[in-house]
Amino acid sequence: MGRINELPGAKSLLDGVNTLRERVDELQKRMRGLDELTRRVDALERRVDQLSGKKGSTRRGTARKSTSSRSSAAKPKSSTEAAPERGD
Repeated sequence: MGRINELPGAKSLLDGVNTLRERVDELQKRMRGLDELTRRVDALERRVDQLSGKKGSTRRGTARKSTSSRSSAAKPKSSTEAAPERGD
């Protein structure tokens, strides 16, 4: 390990690897916090359902992990779609 520092560019490579390790650790901490928040939201949703007297669950599914990106372009409206009714 001591000899790797003698190679050209090795210091910047090691610095980059150490930075990556720190960032991955930080990301793992954040994800653990997200799991806890998800559990708390689920518990609150069940409590709201009980207090409102609703039968059945309105619980949302957990978020799916995705590697693909979503397109943010708006879909054009079709001319055959009915216009929303206004309750004037």
